[in-house]
Amino acid sequence: MRIAQTRSSLPLLVTSWHWFGYFFYRAWHRLTRMWAMMHEIHRVQQTIVSSSDIVYVLRSPRGEPYKQPLVNLVNEMGFFYSSLTNWIAAYKCYVDGLHSWLQKCVLQPYDHTRGRRLTLSPRRHLAPPMFVLLDDWSSAIASLPGEETLGSIKNIMSDLKKMFKNHQAEGNKPETGSKLATLQAGLATMFDRLSKFSTAMSSLSESVKNSTEAAREAYAVGRSG
Repeated sequence: MRIAQTRSSLPLLVTSWHWFGYFFYRAWHRLTRMWAMMHEIHRVQQTIVSSSDIVYVLRSPRGEPYKQPLVNLVNEMGFFYSSLTNWIAAYKCYVDGLHSWLQKCVLQPYDHTRGRRLTLSPRRHLAPPMFVLLDDWSSAIASLPGEETLGSIKNIMSDLKKMFKNHQAEGNKPETGSKLATLQAGLATMFDRLSKFSTAMSSLSESVKNSTEAAREAYAVGRSG
């Protein structure tokens, strides 16, 4: 560890923390509320889809008015999958990047004597709260149920594409009950996964906020002691 450099850089990091903390706490509360609201919305969507009656759809003939909405839905689901995939990847990259940068501010990039990369334990070294925030944030992201959520969207896309192919092959025959029941179950599963993902994001935000508050108090006591 670069002790001299660490000591000289700590005042700058502490000042940076105050500015970061000011903007962080204003945005963090809003993010927690946003994800909590999204959880409720996806729960309502799941309930609506699960309780929907497919009898009317079974009686409806297929044709051009049926084909175009199906094409639009396939395209929209593809866009949704791509957007969520990119967002999750960017989110992880952003947090991991900040965490890695902060670690590099106080640590040698590589320990050649032990053949491994060094890491700083922020609580053990009573580091500024910003270290605890990014350490906990980066660790918590790994447990997000992103793969399950994206997988449920892919399954819906697959079902919709099969329906489109059947439409082209069979013409204007009504959809069978089993196909629509499969689609209905897939949509319900997707909204359930989205709801759980939103809950995980909300819980992550609340947990990191609480641990950072505790670290801030411990750091203040340690500096005054």
